[in-house]
Amino acid sequence: MLAAVAVTDAGHRVQIHSAARAAIVVVALIAAGFAALLGGASVARPAVALSSDDPRIDGHLVEFRELERNPTDAYRWSWRRGAIIIDGSGGQPLWLRLRLTSPRPADAPPADLNLERGARSVAQFRLADGWRTYHMLLPPDAQGSERIRLRIATFAPEPDEPGLGVALSALAFGVVADPWWPWRMLDVLGPMRALLLGSTPMLLALIAMRGLGRAAVRLRTTIAVLVSGIGVAVAWVAAMYPFETNHVLPTAWFAPGVVVSVLLLGLIIARIVAPHRWHPHEVRLITWLSRDRHALIAALVVALLQGGLYVAMVPFGRHYDEPAHLEYAWMVTFNDRVTRATPRHPDLAALAGPRQIIDNPTTYYRIVGATFRFVDQHDYTRQLYLGRMVSLGMFLITIAAGFATMREITAPGSSLRWAVPLTMALLPTFADLMTALSSDVGAIAGYSLTLWAATRLVCRGITFPRLVACIGAALLAASMKNTAITAPIVVLIACTLALQLRWRWPWRWILLVVATPLICIAVLVVRWDDPVLWYRSSGVNPAASLRVAAPGTPLGHYALQVQGGAKGSPAALHPVPRSMLPGLAGKTITVGAWLWADRPTTATAPRLQYDRRDFVTRFAQPAEPTVIGRQPRFVAWQFVVPMFTGSLFYQVDGIVNADDPANTLYLDGAVIAVGAFPVDQPPQFSDESGRSGTWGGQSFTNLIRSASFEQGGGPWMDHRVEEVFNTFAHLAPSMLMTAATDWDFFYVPMIRDGLPWMIFTLFGAYGWSDVLLEGLWWKWIFWCITAVSILGSIYYIGNRRINDHQRSIIILLTIPAVIVWIGSISRLFITVMTSPLPFARYAFPVMIITIVVLVVGLSAFFRGYTQHHVRFMVVVATIALNILALLTMWHAYYMLPA
Repeated sequence: MLAAVAVTDAGHRVQIHSAARAAIVVVALIAAGFAALLGGASVARPAVALSSDDPRIDGHLVEFRELERNPTDAYRWSWRRGAIIIDGSGGQPLWLRLRLTSPRPADAPPADLNLERGARSVAQFRLADGWRTYHMLLPPDAQGSERIRLRIATFAPEPDEPGLGVALSALAFGVVADPWWPWRMLDVLGPMRALLLGSTPMLLALIAMRGLGRAAVRLRTTIAVLVSGIGVAVAWVAAMYPFETNHVLPTAWFAPGVVVSVLLLGLIIARIVAPHRWHPHEVRLITWLSRDRHALIAALVVALLQGGLYVAMVPFGRHYDEPAHLEYAWMVTFNDRVTRATPRHPDLAALAGPRQIIDNPTTYYRIVGATFRFVDQHDYTRQLYLGRMVSLGMFLITIAAGFATMREITAPGSSLRWAVPLTMALLPTFADLMTALSSDVGAIAGYSLTLWAATRLVCRGITFPRLVACIGAALLAASMKNTAITAPIVVLIACTLALQLRWRWPWRWILLVVATPLICIAVLVVRWDDPVLWYRSSGVNPAASLRVAAPGTPLGHYALQVQGGAKGSPAALHPVPRSMLPGLAGKTITVGAWLWADRPTTATAPRLQYDRRDFVTRFAQPAEPTVIGRQPRFVAWQFVVPMFTGSLFYQVDGIVNADDPANTLYLDGAVIAVGAFPVDQPPQFSDESGRSGTWGGQSFTNLIRSASFEQGGGPWMDHRVEEVFNTFAHLAPSMLMTAATDWDFFYVPMIRDGLPWMIFTLFGAYGWSDVLLEGLWWKWIFWCITAVSILGSIYYIGNRRINDHQRSIIILLTIPAVIVWIGSISRLFITVMTSPLPFARYAFPVMIITIVVLVVGLSAFFRGYTQHHVRFMVVVATIALNILALLTMWHAYYMLPA
């Protein structure tokens, strides 16, 4: 008995000593972290100086144009809402130095600049004509405002240009020093950032100790010391560069979110590697959610609360094209028939702004418009929120469809049955869009129902009611918007897989049956004799190739032919790769070609189509039409490429002549050369390809990649099929096929720009994709999450024994996901040449599949009960992301000055 008591006492003493040592270690690590902060602050750099061509300046400028250059200076122009952000310094007295100018035309308002911090004016002066450096002191603001507004009357350098304010060449700012220098620099960081950075050594050591589990004590201690040393170094460097640290952690309200995220990361790692320490409440919650009824109720309740919050919080018209959708729904509801010429109600036009043509089907708008009749016809605000409530109902339907789909394809008790619908409901970008007045909502809800019906068809077999339900859901989805036009393909895939499971057809025969008609159709409707890298718009030579063999061609044996027709002025386009455009900004280019026709006529010389990164199509062409005859005549003209050019196309128009509509225009030796070359003499090409030569005694390189039309093989589609696609899907198949052969114009921008932006907007872009999570590191985090999810899903499938039933489900989910995502990435590069980068919302119709890949991929490397907890942590991480999104939107919508 005494021995047992002694052993018990010894055990208690060991536990007490262990707890004491742990407490001492924690205190020491915290002390080391804050000592590092103080040491870094004592040698901190109290000021930041940036030139306008420094990439770091982007984080400090709001509403500024892209960088411009002249022979002596690099500078950036501000828009009407231009501002300077100095993160973390709202309550600090600062000195500010700006190098500014604002040269204006005589009729423009004077360049009187007023600097405002919060609601307070801190400086007022008139800008000089030339560059001048302005020094000023900025007193602290009671509200802690970090934004310095540059209020100035704007002017438009060109009639169609937005107003410009000031041109900024250099920016510098710093803290007004005092005797307590380290404390002043720590004050710049702010208490929450200082708390986060000072705790970094302790957090890293804790994560390392928990992560190594039952590893050897010496190994655990060594690694913990190393990672805590890294934390000390991070705290020291962060305090040395407080303004740069504030740029990484942009705002004071953002720091608590970072703390929460770090703690959640530690919790996730601890739960994964130390399952014996799971909290009992967590186990009980997962057990409760494992029952289907509870999972569905939880998902719907979360979606309802989440959706209601977004409906109420997002201001009027801050979603994608929401004013245009509201106007179209109103016109569909209160007009018998809506056309492009339907007059607008003046009050609604004033609210919605310039008309945006909506070519979407009216199904969604009629459903929404049914609620408009319960309120005053001209109560537009209430109509908007009623429309959002209808979208919220469709959001709930989508979440229920996600749960039902998981119920069909997973075994009872699977954590996917609650993890997938909860993650869908909590993903902020998805909830944000699904509570907007937008036809995207109807398309997503319809496509989600189609996926559910299709999985039932495959899992339970084909019956007449199930087939009717699947077809009906697909037709409903397709009638909402063209983003869901592929829904009928899901029905065909589901029917094929269901029949294969029932009759046990060999896969090779199924592939043969599916591929044969597709190949036959492609052979019948696709031609391969257009010139390579030339895009034909709808209506160009509908029954003939753009490339024709012609006698007497100036360069080689082939020429481009474009016929006039009933559709007006059709066009053939050749893009200049986007990678070349920055080098052309502000330079003179010479545009030319040899032209002739079947019969003498007057035609438009080759012109340029471009935009100035504002997604407005513009044209540049010679001042006078060109008189052409039956013999080739060289025509050239010059153009100065604007500084901000987002796209540039060489465009050939047909001959518009009502008296001679069948006349055909021929073109050869198309050229765009950088420089001012003589327009009254033709160039001398070095070979038949037309890629280089001499012009007026000067050598040049042709920006046209297929200038002589000698190389055929470009695809184009039969005009009747093309018209069907244009009518129902608003797509141009010939352009899509040509783009598939154009690496420089299509694949490089899609991989370099389109795909990363799509991944970021899946997680971190809200409203009209104009409210973003700040900080470049968010993009890396989201890209890594996406990569791990995809690789994890592949690993999950590759390391399981897949039966025929599971293989069919994987095929059913994979094909629509690939089609929709690839189509979403590529659609705006092709269908609209002067368009912004594609948004992830175009891929939201397959959100159920996207979330399955996310949840399965992140948990694929774990087994057993640990996998359930990893999926639970995915839901928790989505909650954290949702909190950050809500804070970001609240800050953007309600805290920033107008």
